Amino acid sequence: MMDILIFGGSGFVGQHLAKYLEKMGYQVWVASRRQQEVRYGKNVVYTLGQILPLLENREQEYGVINLAGQSINSGSWTAARKKEILESRIHVTQGITEAIMQVNRKPQVLINASAIGFYGYSDEKTFTEEDAKGTGFLAEVTQQWEETAKRAKSHTRVVLARLGVVLGRDGGALPRMATPYSFYLGGRVGTGKQWMSWVHIDDVCGIFHHCIGRDTIEGPVNVTAPVPERMDRFGKAIGDVLHKPHWIPVPSFALQLLLGEMSEIVLQGQRVLPEKMLGSGYSFQYGTVSSALQDLLK
Repeated sequence: MMDILIFGGSGFVGQHLAKYLEKMGYQVWVASRRQQEVRYGKNVVYTLGQILPLLENREQEYGVINLAGQSINSGSWTAARKKEILESRIHVTQGITEAIMQVNRKPQVLINASAIGFYGYSDEKTFTEEDAKGTGFLAEVTQQWEETAKRAKSHTRVVLARLGVVLGRDGGALPRMATPYSFYLGGRVGTGKQWMSWVHIDDVCGIFHHCIGRDTIEGPVNVTAPVPERMDRFGKAIGDVLHKPHWIPVPSFALQLLLGEMSEIVLQGQRVLPEKMLGSGYSFQYGTVSSALQDLLK
């Protein structure tokens, strides 16, 4: 069983993934910029100039997972904030790819996080891994992030994990989405027609593990459930599981005033299908919104 080195592994997705991979028998190392306690995996500290030693001292086969990058959901998208979001991804990824090029023992795989924001937004179109980049800030960020990771293609297998909206009990979007319903304040957000391409955190872990173990999987992979939902139907499903009404609408202009440009990630969406996962035999644990919410909100 190979070692797994996770950059950005101290966050919501990273800690679930570290726990899952340890359970599956992998030796997991969580690389972070400062010394900290991690619940799963062994913590190793690095700086941007010290990524190479983490890779060159590997004594057996290993894989690298890169989740590093500042959250897009905190703080307004000022020019300075946009720069931080981009550079926090590019600089770490560049350090990883340069280290891969230099070490003698190459990783078996580099799984680099990305996002379905790559496709831009549409209420009508369905996107698969074959579709081209869309427009907008997130599309530009993800394209540059992916292009940086792809520099390692001639040295290892590179998987670009385009994450959808990740649902979990202890992080991600769901706790914030469900809270208004607990106070009987849930309702349609914006038009409600925007698509939400979601994925259960357990399936995120399952998909990453699936990609580690299959040498034929490379390039972009949509990490989304097979049945996206319109935002209004998703909200109604939350209300149904919690036995709370879905009745107080949140108008688009209110979110635009509150969040500025960042409101686009709530008010717009995209219908994204995980064709590579379905075609490679991955079996989703939670294929529908109702099954995911029953597990996470009960």
